[in-house]
This record gives sequence, C-alpha cells and structure tokens, in this order.
Amino acid sequence: MGDVVRVQVNVSELIISAKELVDFILKNLKEMDYTAKLKSYKYQMGKNPGEITQVQFMIFADKPVDDYTSFIVNCEFTTDNAKIEKKGKKSIISGESKLIFTSFAKTDYEDRWKNNSFLHFLRKIYEKYIYNDRLINFEDIAEKELFDLVESVKSKIQVK
Repeated sequence: MGDVVRVQVNVSELIISAKELVDFILKNLKEMDYTAKLKSYKYQMGKNPGEITQVQFMIFADKPVDDYTSFIVNCEFTTDNAKIEKKGKKSIISGESKLIFTSFAKTDYEDRWKNNSFLHFLRKIYEKYIYNDRLINFEDIAEKELFDLVESVKSKIQVK
C-alpha cells in the first residue's frame, strides 16, 4: 500500500440534500472510471417529528490501474448538531459538517502474493527494487484524482 492522502473539508452550511451529495460524489467517481458504492447511510432523528440531528454516509471506490495496483478512494460525511430546513426546493443542512476524503494506491489488491511466504518475500523485493518508480507515479496520479474530486465537490456545495 502506498502513501495515504487525506483531505478534510469543514462546512457550516450545505445548500444540498445528503442524497444529492451522495449522488454527485458517486457520479463523479464513476466518470473517473472508479467502481463506487455507498457503504453506509445513517441519520438520527431528533425529538421533534421530522427533525434530524445527525447525518452520516460512507462511500468506497476502487479502480484497478494494472494487474497489480488499484486506486482506492474513501469518502466519509458526518454532520453533528444538524438542522435541516427547507428553502424552496432546496434542503439546507446546517451544523458541524465535515467531509473526509482519503486515497491511496493499493498493491497486490487481489491478494495473490500474500498467501505464500516465498511469494510474499518476492513481493517485497519486487516493490522495493523494480516497481517502486511506477508506484510513486501511481500515487501521484491517485493524489491528483482525489484533489480533482474534492475541488468538484467543494464547488458543488459552494465551499471556498
């Protein structure tokens, strides 16, 4: 596994529903050739009817780039102390929201080399002396794709 890139976006007010945000992130990842799926979506109801105090979701995406390496992207959204208001057709989520994006290049993503100690030894040699430059290049590409995704999401949710 390569270096992990982590980006956190803090937002005090979202002028978008959580479902729209999930759909937007999934669409962007699919356009970047990732296989993306919503891993979890939870919300906590408040004391009053229709009141939601917490919203959470997690998205997982991967994209094989060769037979040995795959890019992995995770996106986690959490809002605490949420207040959801309707303004026309838009839902405004206010509260302490944060989006956390992580990305890395995972080697031996199909676990072909780890089940045998000799192959595991060969893997370490392969990654250190033969594959290292290529892996560094893949990590740079994965990082750029993550920053492109983050910028796209920030423009959608109108974060500066």
